[in-house]
Amino acid sequence: MQKFVHTMSLRNAKLHQILIYLSTYNNIFKNSYLFQFGTPFL
Repeated sequence: MQKFVHTMSLRNAKLHQILIYLSTYNNIFKNSYLFQFGTPFL
């Protein structure tokens, strides 16, 4: 049971990292798009 919980927490940590990476990348992409084209990118 402990092993299972440990695996799940590791998986959640990895998912969390991926989400942070994606949101950061998304913000950078939005900013560069706004900078280049001057139109809101949603």
